[in-house]
Amino acid sequence: MYDTCAARGCDIPFAWTEIHHAHPWKLGGSTDLKNGIPLCGRHHRMLDRGFEHRVLREGSRVVVELARRRT
Repeated sequence: MYDTCAARGCDIPFAWTEIHHAHPWKLGGSTDLKNGIPLCGRHHRMLDRGFEHRVLREGSRVVVELARRRT
């Protein structure tokens, strides 16, 4: 299903990614693979640091678009 990081345009190999919960488990999301999105360390940290993101479905893939939070 994935061969790279799910962030749009990122080509970091899947083997080097971390799994991000699309719906956070602490807010009631599941911890199964259906809720997991592979992100490289850089993109995962961006989400943890408050970057805005959109999760889009493209066929069987989920793609994440990240943007700086506007102030």
